[in-house]
Amino acid sequence: MTETHPSRTKIILAFLAIYLIWGSTYLAIKVAVTSFPPFFMAGTRFITAFLILGGWAWYQGAQLPTWPQVRSTLVIGLLLLLGGNGAVCWAEQKVDSGFAALIITSTPLFMVLIDRIGPAKKKLHPPVMGGIFLGFLGIIFLVGPEKLADYEHLNLAGIAALIFATASWAAGSIYSRHNPLPANQNLNSAMQMLFGGFFLMSFSVISGEYASASLASVTPEGWLSWAYLVIFGSVIGFSAFVFLLKWSTPAKVSTYAYVNPIVAVLLGYFILGEPLTLNMLIGGGIIVLSVIIITKFKE
Repeated sequence: MTETHPSRTKIILAFLAIYLIWGSTYLAIKVAVTSFPPFFMAGTRFITAFLILGGWAWYQGAQLPTWPQVRSTLVIGLLLLLGGNGAVCWAEQKVDSGFAALIITSTPLFMVLIDRIGPAKKKLHPPVMGGIFLGFLGIIFLVGPEKLADYEHLNLAGIAALIFATASWAAGSIYSRHNPLPANQNLNSAMQMLFGGFFLMSFSVISGEYASASLASVTPEGWLSWAYLVIFGSVIGFSAFVFLLKWSTPAKVSTYAYVNPIVAVLLGYFILGEPLTLNMLIGGGIIVLSVIIITKFKE
């Protein structure tokens, strides 16, 4: 049976979800990890979202997935949710939410590089190569040349975790485009969250952070942020992302990287009082410009 292409309205709403909701999740993560251990917080978030979406998929009568579909969602859950989201949650213990969002903006740079060295072996056109160089130059400005020189006062662990998260998310996004996935979008998202939540909770236990988890010490703001991440960040936002990967082009989907950092930086500045420095404005602007160049010329 041929699937009916979704309406223009549904696609627009999905884009608004990944533009605005995902931009706000950096603030929610920053608040949540002050009460929860990061991998424990992310793991419980995605497992809870799995129960909601999985239950809805069952109600819809979704067909059971095939083994290749199970394998694909397992790999995607590992790359997107443990490697991508888990590393961001850990990094936001050490860096500001707006700064984290600006680093993650460079995801399309890594997608292009992975497409080049991966099975597709896509050729890099000169404008794309220039965009990649510009993007990494933007990261240097964002971090701050003076801080790079005085690296003892630089949170290298947080920055390294964010760069790893960016590369992992890019790899998972590309993998999802070339491997079989459940036709039911709710089941597809739910399975990715199930496996991602399992990997996150496993890492929480293995790393020892699980032992420090105490629900009694979670603040009301922590619970509110966690609930926001479950409903808006996962059930709505992540599902919209998975939906768009299927029904839109990668270049269009990647445009969320233009908007997310603006939302995150403004929320961090006005709500958490995070600094808004000249380096952030210059570096963030350069990264966004590089993403626009790459998106325009990579196809």
